[in-house]
Amino acid sequence: MTTETLSEQSYPRRSHAMVVIAILMIVTLHSRLDQQFPALLVKPIRDAFQISDTQVSLFQGAAFAVIYAIAGPLFGRLVDRSNRRNLIIVGILFWSVMTIWSGYTTTYAQLVIARMGVGVGEAILAPAAYSMIADYVEPAIRGRAIAIYMTSHALGTGLSLMIGGAVVGSMSGQSSVVLPLLGSFVPWQAAFIFVGAPGLITALLMFGVSEPVRRDDQPDVSAAVDSKRTSADFWKHILSERRAFTCVLISQVAIAFVGNALVPWIPSVFQRMHGLPMETIGLIVGIQLIVASTIGFLLCGYLGDRWHKQGRPDARLAPLFVGEALFIPCVILWPLMTNVYLAFFFLGLQMIAHVTAIGTLPLVTQDVVPNRMRGQAVTMILLVTTLLGWAVGPTAVALFTDYVFHDDNALPYSIICTTVPVALLAIAVAWWGRDSYIAAQQRLHAQPAGNPIAPAPPRA
Repeated sequence: MTTETLSEQSYPRRSHAMVVIAILMIVTLHSRLDQQFPALLVKPIRDAFQISDTQVSLFQGAAFAVIYAIAGPLFGRLVDRSNRRNLIIVGILFWSVMTIWSGYTTTYAQLVIARMGVGVGEAILAPAAYSMIADYVEPAIRGRAIAIYMTSHALGTGLSLMIGGAVVGSMSGQSSVVLPLLGSFVPWQAAFIFVGAPGLITALLMFGVSEPVRRDDQPDVSAAVDSKRTSADFWKHILSERRAFTCVLISQVAIAFVGNALVPWIPSVFQRMHGLPMETIGLIVGIQLIVASTIGFLLCGYLGDRWHKQGRPDARLAPLFVGEALFIPCVILWPLMTNVYLAFFFLGLQMIAHVTAIGTLPLVTQDVVPNRMRGQAVTMILLVTTLLGWAVGPTAVALFTDYVFHDDNALPYSIICTTVPVALLAIAVAWWGRDSYIAAQQRLHAQPAGNPIAPAPPRA
């Protein structure tokens, strides 16, 4: 069957596509829960292993980054060549088992290794999910579909804080927790087991999802030939569109850095500066993340689709400028507020702004690469954003606190010093590469059948 034949096939019914997206959202909810809720366990883990903020940031960030660096490129290639549904199932099972094992760790090194294992599932899920959605949903509503899916990241992060806060609160004051058939654990260990166990059930949901037909393959080759594209073809395309891809890559790395620098330390700011109990912080910040981030993702998708319909050539990229312009004043204000209500208010606005910007990631990436290169492209961007976001972001904040200000209560200033310059960088790079991004997507989507992709013209 040729690509032309495939392109003529109608996409699955929208109702069917929405069911698939709903299942992928549930899976992503659980992955975010496993990934994010340790932010509420900073104090008991610090006390258990006698470690600093910098060491805490390493198991929250670098543990994920290392596994992305090792496994990410392999998984991206597998996504482009293999059954994506089955890859996701394997990822769910692996990260769930590793989260459960986190509850059995008795040393700092063991916990770091366990968190690296959780990162394996994260490395599989994102490129596979985005690639599947692109093949389930027609281009006219793809922006909104991906935006709806991306709300699961916000929901997962919010629920992780709410559930984690409730678990921490229910176990406060207890020296140990007895789990039936498993034995006695200290509260933070039991929390990992509680969170990891449901993943074994989540994996069953993916068996109800079918692998979609790959669509929008390049028109110059048959599906059989296109499926054999090599990594060399991928890099040749990336180099031919290097300025556009550099714009996409660096701006998204900067945005991811900012978000990952913030989220792990938000609970600690309210605990240290306002004296709130962790269960209260988890509930309030969790609700904020769910509501504000859902608004941000949907706003990003709505603006992108609306501007695309109006013929604006940078429609998918433009929400980045809107979001980051609002983000900068808010991230300066909320950590410095002495009134806790104002702090939560500006934090909520900051969340909406940041998510509006970060929601552009999968959309602009898919605009500049062919179908069977999407998995590799998304994986490469996620690899770099993870290395410089998860690994460096939380640690950069901790380094300011531990080695520049030498004061745990200087955490608000550490957050501002870390995030504001990088947010400005995201805006500058996106604007610098805007014209090249527009030209790259026009070349990709305007090629007549039988002709190869026209290379980018040489720059003077």
